Amino acid sequence: MTEPPESVLVLGLGNDLLGDDAVGLHVARAVAMRLAGIGGCAVRETIEMGLALLDEMTGHEHLLLVDSIETGAAPGFVHEFDAECLKGRRIGAPHFVGIAETLELGRLLGVAMPRDVRIFAIEVRAAYTVGISLTPAVQQAVAEAADLISARAIDLVRAAPAGTGTSMGTGTRLPVG
Repeated sequence: MTEPPESVLVLGLGNDLLGDDAVGLHVARAVAMRLAGIGGCAVRETIEMGLALLDEMTGHEHLLLVDSIETGAAPGFVHEFDAECLKGRRIGAPHFVGIAETLELGRLLGVAMPRDVRIFAIEVRAAYTVGISLTPAVQQAVAEAADLISARAIDLVRAAPAGTGTSMGTGTRLPVG
């Protein structure tokens, strides 16, 4: 008998050579430590974006995406929204390119795409600056964002048996740091 797929996927996006853009990867690593041993949750990180994320997203009821964003808010601020908010908008984050379209394409192709998608975007100042470390404000947000996302993942696993999904609301913004 095969193990059922994890109902919740936490997917950290970023580029570890672009300083603050790597925050999604750092948060995913922190979430992985917090969720170690919790059944029903998977945590992955990737440098991919757009259609290349299709394979990463499939087979899960819930997707919690983590990435950097530049909106002008204070660095370290955590935005939380759903994938519907991305449709037709220009977002200041390289990995958001095509997220809504990738989800829709997967559904049109009959691929098992997540029914619930939440995006946690940590505000940065310079997502395209070459470097291997996070700025202090963004580094400070990592643990707090990881706590928030870990709690959300655990709530999702506990709230619904595999295959049922839950409503997650839309458009909240949470200050961190």
